[in-house]
Amino acid sequence: MNAESTTTTIENAGQGITATSSNELLPLDVAERVVALKMRDGGGIRRHVFRRLERVDVDAFFSATLVATQRTGQITENEIDIGSAELKLYDRAIVRVTGYELEGGGDLMQLPNWKDRVPGAHRIRAVDLLVKVMKGTGGQLINADYDIVSLDAIWTEGAAGSMSWFKGLLHRFTPPTIVHWKRFNSFKTRSVPVGGSRTQKTLYPKLDGILGEFYGDLIQSVEGYSFQGAPLADRATICAQMDRFHKIFAVAALFDKSELDSSDDEEAE
Repeated sequence: MNAESTTTTIENAGQGITATSSNELLPLDVAERVVALKMRDGGGIRRHVFRRLERVDVDAFFSATLVATQRTGQITENEIDIGSAELKLYDRAIVRVTGYELEGGGDLMQLPNWKDRVPGAHRIRAVDLLVKVMKGTGGQLINADYDIVSLDAIWTEGAAGSMSWFKGLLHRFTPPTIVHWKRFNSFKTRSVPVGGSRTQKTLYPKLDGILGEFYGDLIQSVEGYSFQGAPLADRATICAQMDRFHKIFAVAALFDKSELDSSDDEEAE
């Protein structure tokens, strides 16, 4: 099965980016990925060209994220910072931009600090689209041998000004064992308190490392992807070439309980 794409519009503050139809496999080895930002009111298109993301880039991204709670006296506040990680990933992986002009004429790329002069909101939006992957929709039938996760993902610019939007990217896993579940449940509850008795911050664990490890343990096959023009045919190639964001998101879906109806739990409370 090829990754089937549909026409969809992704909205962000009124900005529409439309993905056009494509039946191509998602090319994991494309050297550069282009994120096209369509501006409002006929403002044209701003293109952000990124090199291929490596594991160190993704590891640095998750290292820069922050999920915590801050308690001061009787007041508790949530603290979530993804934007800083997106800005750092942009700085690491961006190659060039087009469509930006300097005041008085000239190309933004002429500036030695051109990365810093790209508007911050544009940088964050570009990275948001660069790493955009979500759980796909599908039936609830149980496979006799595998746990199957379907992903939908944006990848790179297709037709002029539109992003390639791939649906039905399949990952087939050997079902996690009780050992995997025990390690996952133990790791995700390892919060770290920081501070004193009056003001205390609790840092929550980052799961990308253990999820990436589980992917290598459990993955058996994938569909919808290509490397060097051919589908990924064996586990070694999958583990070596699969985009790490896709790895983490796919295996995380095996442990995700959010699709279950919690109304019975709520009624019991």
